[in-house]
This record gives sequence, C-alpha cells and structure tokens, in this order.
Amino acid sequence: MAGNYNQRLNGKNHIAYIGNNAYQPSELYVSTRNPKETDIKYTLGSRWLNSLTEQLWYLGSYAEGGFPGKASWNLIAGGGGSVVTLTSDNGIATALAGNVNVLGGTGVTTTAAGSTLTVNHTGITVINYKSISSVDSPYPVVATDVYISVNTSTGGVTVRFPDVPTIGTIYYVKDRTGDAVANNITITSVSGAVLFDGATTFVINTAFESVSIMANATGYELF
Repeated sequence: MAGNYNQRLNGKNHIAYIGNNAYQPSELYVSTRNPKETDIKYTLGSRWLNSLTEQLWYLGSYAEGGFPGKASWNLIAGGGGSVVTLTSDNGIATALAGNVNVLGGTGVTTTAAGSTLTVNHTGITVINYKSISSVDSPYPVVATDVYISVNTSTGGVTVRFPDVPTIGTIYYVKDRTGDAVANNITITSVSGAVLFDGATTFVINTAFESVSIMANATGYELF
C-alpha cells in the first residue's frame, strides 16, 4: 500500500500539495515548528524550514504502513540547533537565532560571498611591549615579553633571560632614551651561565642601540 501511495504522490495526487495545484508543488514550506511524521500533504523532496530555529528539513520518503502513511523528514541543516557555543582565544560566542558573527580583529579582515567566508590577515602583528628602567633592574624576562624597551636615563639596567630557553622565541631589547653609553644595558641569564653567541653576557653601550635575540635549544643567538 505504501508503494501505491508513493506512486499517487509522484503522480500528482492533490493530497500531496498545500496551497498550490498538483502541477505547481510547494518546494519550501516555512513554519514556526519542526515537521512531524503526520505532515504528509507534501510531495517527496519538499523542504520545511523552522523559522525560529532556522533548521531545514527534507521529505525523503513515506514509511511503510499503508495509506496515508508516515512522512520521513530528514534534518539537512542545523540552524541554531546545531551551533551551541564557539570557543575562541578568550570568551565564548553563543549562537543567537542560529547566527554567530565572525568579525575581523587587529590586522584581520573578513569578506563573504555566497557560501564562502574568507578571513584575511594583513600582516600586521601586535607584539607585547614591556618598558623597564633602572628601578626594575635586574629585570627577569617573563614568557609574555617580546619587545623590551629600556629607559637608561636613570642608570644601568641588567636584563636576565630564562636559563631554559624556549626554542624559536624571539626577543628585542632597545635603548629607548639613548643613554646606554653611560648607563649600559647588560643582557645575561638568571644563572649567568647560559650563552649569548658564545658569551655569558652581551652589553649594549651605544646610544639607541638595539639587539634581536633568538632562543635555541641551549642558549641564545643574537642577530
């Protein structure tokens, strides 16, 4: 009987349509609820959109059991129901009415066309800026430090790097005020034993001088 019923649906039986004649079936039905197996007055292949959750369903078949049978609606797009939360570098974005906004941040832009979202990075990278002076000396470099700007106007400064370098980490040390001739910047490690290009210390003693430092497996390389 189910096979005969499917035949009648595909054969333009008027019971298969809502709001249209048999030769102009409704392709998409919009409602504020999900479809049920008793929603049988639709042609096979019809789609059902729940406008509240933005879930999209597809009528794939009618179950066995005789006329009028039971409609088998398949969820093909999750809408808000399929996106619960999106965890980012910090905080949580929760879908609202099925939507999660993707916004560009510093140096990042987003564009969209059709079903494609493109995220572009402009090449601008913001690094951590750390300002120190003689009152902070000896200054122990921490994991978040990248650019260390040294005020040498009030005295010499010692900068101590970790004894156990994290390979690939880059640091920059700069004489910001130009007084390093009289008030040197001494770069060393916490223990004083780790090497910087073969020496346990490196001294900045030229006005406005700077140095770039790359950590390797056992020490530091200057460049």
